[in-house]
Amino acid sequence: MPSKPMRTARTIAAKLAAQDPGNAQWQSDLATSWGRLGYVRQAQGDLTGALQAYEDARRLLRLLAEGGKLNAEREKWIFWIERQLAALAQR
Repeated sequence: MPSKPMRTARTIAAKLAAQDPGNAQWQSDLATSWGRLGYVRQAQGDLTGALQAYEDARRLLRLLAEGGKLNAEREKWIFWIERQLAALAQR
């Protein structure tokens, strides 16, 4: 299970993103949080949880990309998330 600070950070990011869906930074922060959670769950062997977290991150990042609000750093996140999902699909 993720640490309490990680859960708290994700909860705050989710609340902020929900309050202002047009705020690209908050959406990006939430996507980052989901991606990190996926990594932790994958390391813990929770492949179903990792898959869900990665999918949530990818969904948010794609929405940002479609809106032209994805910076170069977050574009790298999409590729990283895709690699993680591909690795999970091979298991």
